[in-house]
Amino acid sequence: MAALPVVAAAQSGPGTYILVDNRQVQYTGNLDIFDRGLTSKEGKGKKKVWQASEVYWARIGTHRYLPVGGFRVPAGLRFVNVEHGLAEILDSGRVSLLRYDYSVGGPVPTGPVGGFSTSSVSAYLLQVPDEEKALVIPMNRLSGKGSEFREMLAPYFATRADLLQQLEKGDVSRRNLAAFVHAYNTKQPFVAKPEDAEKE
Repeated sequence: MAALPVVAAAQSGPGTYILVDNRQVQYTGNLDIFDRGLTSKEGKGKKKVWQASEVYWARIGTHRYLPVGGFRVPAGLRFVNVEHGLAEILDSGRVSLLRYDYSVGGPVPTGPVGGFSTSSVSAYLLQVPDEEKALVIPMNRLSGKGSEFREMLAPYFATRADLLQQLEKGDVSRRNLAAFVHAYNTKQPFVAKPEDAEKE
């Protein structure tokens, strides 16, 4: 499984952003960031809608977002292509970890006429400076790790034998992946907390 369903955090509030076609100008406003772009309302002005392909970067508080694309994510029983999207930077340095939040919906057979329900899920992506695109990290839907998870991550952390050992032991999962990447970027030890342990 290429992505991990989790509840995505709200991505709205006062913020700033820069557009691809004019990187010298920084815009401010009340932002609402969604999977394929953002909306911005400045004061009493009209709400503006920008596609992810038009955004160079955006920030809401301490949360930073970058454009991503060129990968597939699961949506129910099928996969969908993400050509352009906005993802939150969870950690950056020698390796960057990003989270792409998106919505999955479908009909729900409840009540006399049924209905339609959507849920927010997340895909985690890894990127290094010399690679153009971020890669989706494969995860078991329940445990947030698994053999594919370990195999994909291992080459990126090959210079840290201590981190590789913890990865192979199963100490790393979706719950502490950001802390694991941060330990690598800052050359600090990684300490897996007991509450982060998840069964395969």
